[in-house]
Amino acid sequence: MNEHDAKTANAVLKEFDKESDTMEYTGLMKKIVAFIAICFSVFRGISFIRWI
Repeated sequence: MNEHDAKTANAVLKEFDKESDTMEYTGLMKKIVAFIAICFSVFRGISFIRWI
């Protein structure tokens, strides 16, 4: 599957399955969301290790 097919598949999916529509962050918001996700993962990892 090439990039064009993937874009076409996503367009068809968005047209017929409204529940699969998700936000696609770009720029600064993408970095903020990634930072929050990484911080949460590190926090959970440290909390898990502490209880072992």
